[in-house]
Amino acid sequence: VKEAIKYLEDFSPKGDLGVSPQALATLASCYVSDKQIDKAIEAYKDAASEADNASLSPLYLIEAGKLLESQKKKEDAEKKMAENEKKLDTLQQKLYADKNVIYTVRAISADKTKYNDSDVSAAKTIRLPNRVTNVTVRKSGRNIRIAWKKAKGASAYLVYRSTKKNSGYTRIKKTKAGSFTDKKAPKGKICYYRIVVQVKNQYAPAGLSRKIRAAK
Repeated sequence: VKEAIKYLEDFSPKGDLGVSPQALATLASCYVSDKQIDKAIEAYKDAASEADNASLSPLYLIEAGKLLESQKKKEDAEKKMAENEKKLDTLQQKLYADKNVIYTVRAISADKTKYNDSDVSAAKTIRLPNRVTNVTVRKSGRNIRIAWKKAKGASAYLVYRSTKKNSGYTRIKKTKAGSFTDKKAPKGKICYYRIVVQVKNQYAPAGLSRKIRAAK
């Protein structure tokens, strides 16, 4: 491992956006094997910065976040995870929002000795709306006010709330306005909010959640 580390530390394919990030990520992995965790974290950060795109950078930031968590550096880990989520959100927006998305379905056989996979179904094309931007949450007395910049062509906005970041969301409001005041947030709980844009019978992918602790 130490020999590989020495080679990778000396390796410098400057200007190559494909090889350079991969070499840094490999170096980080070697550092982990050699129990040089701080150096591994920095190498993963460098790989994410060198890649500078929404496909590779989040993967390297995830690894950096895991290592930070393993060292109980919670604040730094949360920051890296937040950066990662933002990059993934940007990627999803670029790939799907306000673009034609084509869906097909294929049945996969659980036992290839008895059945083959099915043919691919006929394609179904839909156009997903743009998501809302500039979402903010703040306390308004004992209530919580959520506001956002309206999306072009939106017929309604669906407001979802959960006390868990990645699950358990319930729709609490459907509105045509650019804001909503939640008067029934669970007291003293951290609440997560997401806004979904509706354009006729189409719905935009939900963006990043916003969190705030409700008043007791």
